[in-house]
Amino acid sequence: MFQQIVKLMDLLCTKYMKAVITYEGIQRIETLPIPREALREALLNACINKDYAEPSPIQIRVYENKLEIINGGVLPEGWTVETLLSSHRSMPYNPDIANTFFRAGEIEAWGRGIDRIITACKNDGFSTPEFRYDASGIWTTFKFEYPERATTQYDQDTTQKTTQKTIQKTIQKTIQKTIQNLTEQQQTILAYLKEHPHATRKELCEKIPDATMGGIIYNLSRLQELGLLERVGGRKQGYWQIIE
Repeated sequence: MFQQIVKLMDLLCTKYMKAVITYEGIQRIETLPIPREALREALLNACINKDYAEPSPIQIRVYENKLEIINGGVLPEGWTVETLLSSHRSMPYNPDIANTFFRAGEIEAWGRGIDRIITACKNDGFSTPEFRYDASGIWTTFKFEYPERATTQYDQDTTQKTTQKTIQKTIQKTIQKTIQNLTEQQQTILAYLKEHPHATRKELCEKIPDATMGGIIYNLSRLQELGLLERVGGRKQGYWQIIE
């Protein structure tokens, strides 16, 4: 489930949504049509509160002007969307999953998912998403928009010229700084996968000193989230690719 969130964020942000590109000096800034943090919170909220006894998966629909997340979960008896939007006690549909994500530091606290989604939107200058509850489940709808500061800056920066060589140097410096801040185990995993790209998680657990399966799973997800590692292909035929 940790990996699902990482992969979903990467897929949605890089393939299905168009970002406005602006620059501050030589730094490239991508502004998505919905706040990245709000999207992540919505995905976490859907995974934690899904009814896993119900066969249909969480549905994510991306249109030209909006993104919808439909979770076949069930609210506590007597609850409505208004209950979710107001101050309410925490009653996650799957408390064990909620506790796991909390202990892993993926969520701040139980029962604050909706509030954090709304706060992230307001802080980044976006409108509040629409929440709906019906027989098909809980709907979260983000309308695509770009904050005024992003479009204004974009118009200004289209008149400027920045060489590709300078941008590439900046990217390389950022990557080097990121690598220096990795843990020793994360650096060891990258080094091993560079030589053994087809290694499995079990193999990594056996070859990496003092590694546990939980640690390997977390660090692989973290390296993918940082943009240093990519999984190419499926579980059996796929391989790990180091992002140079």
